[in-house]
Amino acid sequence: MESIPKDQIFKFISACDYLISTTIDIPELQWNSANKYFDGLCAGKPIILNYKGWQADELKQYNCGIVLDRNLDIASNQLKKIDDRTYTILKNNTLILSAKYDKENIQERLIKILNHEKGLSNMY
Repeated sequence: MESIPKDQIFKFISACDYLISTTIDIPELQWNSANKYFDGLCAGKPIILNYKGWQADELKQYNCGIVLDRNLDIASNQLKKIDDRTYTILKNNTLILSAKYDKENIQERLIKILNHEKGLSNMY
């Protein structure tokens, strides 16, 4: 597949059932912070990863995706276990987690942090 212009990525992701982010098995990539992770959350798509790190931890915590095993047989079985009910749960939980990264929520939190650091917490 050819590259997709950035302004069309969200439209493409919205048409998918899942967002999948994978890396090759290099230890340094296990702590990857893929931008596509956030795109998937924004689109309300359950996320499938094959690496560890904070994104994998968050998927497990919110039950909004699958962290695939590096063993392909095990990973295949993980994917086979996703039925319609499981997909609906993952999708609903993805929408809950996506609120954490909503642009306006982040702006509000940042303003509070900055105001607190400047001693302006009563200003707003």
